[in-house]
Amino acid sequence: MNSMKGSRLTLPFLAVLLLAAFPSALKTLAPDAAVFTSLLNPRALLWISGLAKLLFLVVATGLAWRSSALFERKTPAHTGWRLLYLGLLSSSVAQAILVTSQVSAAVPEFLASPADLFFLLSYPLFITALFAFLRAYRESGYPLGTAADRRATVLITAAVCALIAVLVLKPLLGSAAPALDKTLDITYTLFDFVLLIPTVLLLRITLRFPGGAVWRIWIALLGGFVFVCAGDILFAWFTGMSMPRLDPVVDLMYIVGYGCLALGTAYQRELLV
Repeated sequence: MNSMKGSRLTLPFLAVLLLAAFPSALKTLAPDAAVFTSLLNPRALLWISGLAKLLFLVVATGLAWRSSALFERKTPAHTGWRLLYLGLLSSSVAQAILVTSQVSAAVPEFLASPADLFFLLSYPLFITALFAFLRAYRESGYPLGTAADRRATVLITAAVCALIAVLVLKPLLGSAAPALDKTLDITYTLFDFVLLIPTVLLLRITLRFPGGAVWRIWIALLGGFVFVCAGDILFAWFTGMSMPRLDPVVDLMYIVGYGCLALGTAYQRELLV
């Protein structure tokens, strides 16, 4: 019975995720396909991607809140899920502002907007949530590896992020983009690098326990953060290289990222129920 309830909860997310991601994936692989001049014109694509991302974020927000309520207060797990809920709530507000302004504009623009305030606010919440989950792992007795192993993981992750920063931020700084847009893209990218450190640490622990219910939850959640970070970094790079700012690859990263976050919270709700 529990398995059937879980299937009813998670399988719809997988179906919606595949449907929402398909147009951007097709646009990436076949940008000149005839369907993009008729049925899937730019405004239709904007509606599909914008509303899908909002749906995923709103669902993930609600499920994260319900999960946090099932953990004992003042425990790291409760703190982590409550902070994750707040981060997702902030992202949901941002996406609602963004999609409303984009679909209502005669010519959609993708410049700095009030939505960025809420998107940026979500990053410290996500980062703090992931560190709370690391603490919950430690207090639950999960093997975190030695301190030397953890330091090596952090140093390697930081080195890779530094290399990406040089590749992405150097052309961005020299581009003709408005100063505010440059500042926002740099801020997002730096937040992403900080977010990736606890994400990689948690992935390292999670990969030791393949196939189980906890593994599914964390692969989905952490995979979601990786895809969101990839979207931010690609967006900044395309800006610096004067490429189209709404490249379907970037849109695909965000759709898959938010979809994975919704799926991870659904798996968690399934486990708790």
